[in-house]
Amino acid sequence: MEIKFLEAKDIYLLRRDVLRPGMKEFTDVMFKEDADPTGFNLGIESDGRVIACITAFKSSNPDIDKKVQYRLRALSVDEKFRHKGLATRLIERAIKECISRGAEAIWFTARVHLINFYNKFGFKEYGEHFLIPNSCMHVKMHKII
Repeated sequence: MEIKFLEAKDIYLLRRDVLRPGMKEFTDVMFKEDADPTGFNLGIESDGRVIACITAFKSSNPDIDKKVQYRLRALSVDEKFRHKGLATRLIERAIKECISRGAEAIWFTARVHLINFYNKFGFKEYGEHFLIPNSCMHVKMHKII
């Protein structure tokens, strides 16, 4: 299964089903950054539907002292396709793509229960844990390139 660049509209259904299960509307998973020209969406499809995706865009975090920063957002993998390495492939590809676009740092907010997963890619947590409404506890993570 090949990783492709996708339009944001192509990943809203998966984002909603994974990140906001039970919600009917897409509004919680439609981000203003989806229209950011510095951004990109990567996805993996199976039988014509998106089964895994991640979004990245240029975004400055005042906690990080680097000029060019990219933020990862909304990593989503269909429940039927988890534990097959798809998230790992997407993160590795997103990191490479961010670096190719000049990133000096990459950051995001992560669900607390996934901290160890992201540590495998060199990301470090910082700051206090916090609750995102309609979701769960999160923490900020970053990687200096």
